[in-house]
Amino acid sequence: MEIVHLTSYEGVEEQLRDSEIVFTISLRPEQFAMAKELRWIHVPAAAVHQLPIPEVVNSHVVVTNAREVHGPVVAEHVIALVFALAKKIPQAVRLQQRHVWGQALIWNDRSKPCELAGPTLGLIGLGSIGREVAGRASALGMRVIGVREHTEREKRPASRKFSVRTGSTRCWRNLITWSLQLR
Repeated sequence: MEIVHLTSYEGVEEQLRDSEIVFTISLRPEQFAMAKELRWIHVPAAAVHQLPIPEVVNSHVVVTNAREVHGPVVAEHVIALVFALAKKIPQAVRLQQRHVWGQALIWNDRSKPCELAGPTLGLIGLGSIGREVAGRASALGMRVIGVREHTEREKRPASRKFSVRTGSTRCWRNLITWSLQLR
């Protein structure tokens, strides 16, 4: 077995000729045509929307992706941003950069810093990321309402403390969201 790691597209066509497995984010039709020995394409992303070219779809090459592996890390990032917005950290940083003591400015603003326990968080989409965000937000005491378009693909929620609604327009109108003012 030989593993080749390319850091640029230079020489990619030559390497594809004898490759049985390709780890990539994209593959053009002409590159796929060169890869006569190819048996497996793995995409290190959740989506493979760039690969359903007719040549790949009509072949016997297996295509896999990294579905659901990004949920926890992206959910942590989402929760970090929710904390930053709830506590008005961006505003505090901007005031600090201007050497302004901003406590009164922040607390006297129309939208005040708030606790995360209690407010409702609306999630549109309950794939791996949405489910992970829901579980973390629920653990912080937030009420979570999640909307998903395809209930037939339903997976068990990360927490029993949030409700799932289908993608009907009636549901979208009734979705309660928690919003923070961005300034």
